[in-house]
Amino acid sequence: RRVVICDDIDRWPADVGGEGSPVNLAKKRTDAFSNRKIYINSSPTIKGRSNVEAEFEDSDQRHYYMPCPFCKKLIRFEWENFYFKYDKETYTLTSDVKYKCPECKELIDEHWKTWMMSEQNGAKWVAHNPGHRHRGYRLPSYYSPIGWLSWRDIAQEFLNAKKDMNDGNVKSMIVWLNTRDAKVWEESFDKVDIEIDVLLNRRETYESEAPQGVHIITAGIDTQPDRFEIEVVGWGKGLESWSLEYKIIYGSPKLIETQSALDLFLQKTFIHESGIELPIYAIAIDSGGSDTDAIYNYCIKRYFRRIFAIKGSNQVDAPITTGRFSLSNKGKVPLFSIGVNAAKDEIYTAIQIDRPGPLYMHFPNKEPYNELYFKQLLSERRNKKGIWEKFRHRNEALDCRVYARAALAI
Repeated sequence: RRVVICDDIDRWPADVGGEGSPVNLAKKRTDAFSNRKIYINSSPTIKGRSNVEAEFEDSDQRHYYMPCPFCKKLIRFEWENFYFKYDKETYTLTSDVKYKCPECKELIDEHWKTWMMSEQNGAKWVAHNPGHRHRGYRLPSYYSPIGWLSWRDIAQEFLNAKKDMNDGNVKSMIVWLNTRDAKVWEESFDKVDIEIDVLLNRRETYESEAPQGVHIITAGIDTQPDRFEIEVVGWGKGLESWSLEYKIIYGSPKLIETQSALDLFLQKTFIHESGIELPIYAIAIDSGGSDTDAIYNYCIKRYFRRIFAIKGSNQVDAPITTGRFSLSNKGKVPLFSIGVNAAKDEIYTAIQIDRPGPLYMHFPNKEPYNELYFKQLLSERRNKKGIWEKFRHRNEALDCRVYARAALAI
């Protein structure tokens, strides 16, 4: 094809069927044409993992400059120069949103935007990497024409995201930065910045088997050739969580007696602080090990009990779950694909929150929530491709937590 259009490429997988980047595969479809045209578009995502970030860096990097209505010098819209006031308790705007000219320091009302953006008044694209043979353009939402998305809307979205961040949820700020500011999100860690002793000292004595904040209970099961490892987790508002129990059932997952012992454990109920008994509502069990057929057979007979077979997605940016399952496997088992990387992003953000509330992780002051457990929980770091990988040999506790979160998501 002479013309190839690649839309929203930061939602594309990094690899297709072992053939490499789908963006590069699409580009190659134009090889037969000397007058080829390739258009690539996307909001960015995470630094180092963003396809469109790489494409923009391999371009002449154009930004849109406009004359200031006061000093007439060419400027561009950047978030750090917006001016507004807000209530620090409610995170709501208390003033109009204006743009402070970085040259003359005058405050520019939004109604000037139409005049400023007109090419007749001198507005133009300026390359920051001139001479490159590919054209690249960055355009944040601040340039939206009057009547579309307003500066006030953008600023209030920012404040809402800021409030969420203060409550321990960074996702809203990532979305705002990607879709409004047209920038990648730079994560501040490749390894979790928390000491094991801190977590050991954070353990609590629960008033009951399931504390008051628990609304629903799930379990995550990691399969090993000689055992099942299970963590039972209670979940509350804002994904606040309570580790309730960690159990190891020894024996091959293929054996009926091992599966029977697992069945018996999963039927356990937990006394809530209110006095009621809470069952384990949903269970996710990893099917990606050496005993896949046995796990498939186990799960298909128990799907009505919300025991779900899962498998990690090979896409780095896959969501924790889409909520849909596939039957394209041996035995036609409902199989859920899990965004393991996304789950670990969330867990490793949550574990660093140091006060109860949204995302906070509670741990009981009992065995086996000991040093070995926390070493396994903190057993991975992010590599240069943005993928979490082990730097300690054992990571079963982390996997169990990921699967318990997947069960909740499903």
